[in-house]
Amino acid sequence: MVTKRLIKRAFILIGGFGLNILLVQQLNLSNNSDKLILLMTLLVAGLIIERLLNEPTE
Repeated sequence: MVTKRLIKRAFILIGGFGLNILLVQQLNLSNNSDKLILLMTLLVAGLIIERLLNEPTE
């Protein structure tokens, strides 16, 4: 059960990171700090969404 959840989380993070890279390329940001800020913001947002989706419902 735990390994299944870890695998699912890894796929979500890898997929989200790939989408972030594509988004950065589409926005064509010239400043590296802007790219890093965008990537980190989207990564945190992805983690929050993933946590909300895994909340146990009563």
